[in-house]
Amino acid sequence: MFNDYIWPDFSLIPLLTTGKKSIKFNKFKFYETIDLGTVQITPFPVNHIVPTAGFVVEKDDGRAFMISSDTYITDELWNILNSNPKIKYLLIEVSFHSELDQLAQVSKHLTPNLLNQELEKLERDDIKIYIYHIKESSHQKVLEELKEYPNLVKHRVEVLPDVIF
Repeated sequence: MFNDYIWPDFSLIPLLTTGKKSIKFNKFKFYETIDLGTVQITPFPVNHIVPTAGFVVEKDDGRAFMISSDTYITDELWNILNSNPKIKYLLIEVSFHSELDQLAQVSKHLTPNLLNQELEKLERDDIKIYIYHIKESSHQKVLEELKEYPNLVKHRVEVLPDVIF
């Protein structure tokens, strides 16, 4: 995407304050933890139309969360979540409302219906689950569906609130 057509190539643009490049791309390997000092990030593969990674983010103080990135049905996500008691939050994408399950399948995204099914794989009840990545045209229906599917209700799934830094 950073190819000077879709977005500027930020790897060539220096920061005004330091002169260092504004972004540096590094390759990573799945399951190889990246240590950033007080934060460790471990990528793992998820099921999407192009190769994509989810991430477990752990802090030195023991807190951890998982973010799915763009994903479809992915057993590995649930395997990691079930086996890592440090993870207390899951940020998972839901792109479309459930009437668009077929589109979600083709584009490898989730709907409330598909997430409801995926939550059958969750063996813990101490995870706070937030969804994000909702397409604007599906937003209202997704909000309504959060109250309709039993596993979404059981796990009190919410839409990730807007956060201002």
